[in-house]
Amino acid sequence: MRPLTPLNRDCLRASALLTGLAAGFGLVGRNAPAIVAAALACLLALIALRNLNWNGDR
Repeated sequence: MRPLTPLNRDCLRASALLTGLAAGFGLVGRNAPAIVAAALACLLALIALRNLNWNGDR
């Protein structure tokens, strides 16, 4: 298996960071920022997955 490209790696890192941010906002009771962070995390993960499928890396 080939290593991840920088774009895919950065998308997955940002997605993981935003997932943690969403969990943190959810724990302290801030619903609106948690929803936005979770939505962005999902979007970035889907972009990375699409790129992996497009490049044949997956």
